[in-house]
Amino acid sequence: PVEASSHQLSRIQFTCSVIGASVAGEVAASVVRVPIDLMKQRLQTGCHCLAMPMSSSIVLASFQATALRDMCQSSLQYPLYECFKIAASNWASEGDVDHLPVGVAAVCGSAAGLISATFTTPFDLIKTRVNLRKSLSDVERTKMKELIFEEVARVYRADGLRGFFVGAGFRAAWMSLGGFVFLGSFELTKSRLDSLRS
Repeated sequence: PVEASSHQLSRIQFTCSVIGASVAGEVAASVVRVPIDLMKQRLQTGCHCLAMPMSSSIVLASFQATALRDMCQSSLQYPLYECFKIAASNWASEGDVDHLPVGVAAVCGSAAGLISATFTTPFDLIKTRVNLRKSLSDVERTKMKELIFEEVARVYRADGLRGFFVGAGFRAAWMSLGGFVFLGSFELTKSRLDSLRS
């Protein structure tokens, strides 16, 4: 019983450390990613920054929406990935989760990416709408949190809950493919380095 409880505790600590590292990494990355992504999206849609300067409310709301999306995405994707690897290892009677075939680990990454992307689509939608917001007079009078809540209300009024999942299929397909390639490559590299070490 003591061994079982310590094993369960180590599993909880591992899950918490994966989530904590994911959240910290995404917040740090958002500091660089948000301004660049905001400028890129506005330029791509014809919202030239010199003709239409951005208010600090848009930048802060975009940071908050992006960080929230990325933290939720990583907090779901990486623990799901580890859980799927454990399940696949148990199903295949591999015993050691670190020695799963690369293809199986890549499929686990793909499934984790698909599920997490689907559930975080509403955050991605709000982030995009905040980034492409055009009404300067409204933005200057609107605080960051009000800006996000205003976009949420607009989506809900227009299409109900279904409106928050517009583009979910494309986002899920993209993140599923990304999970397959990224996590599959990670596992392949890890297995090659392990074989070189031994």
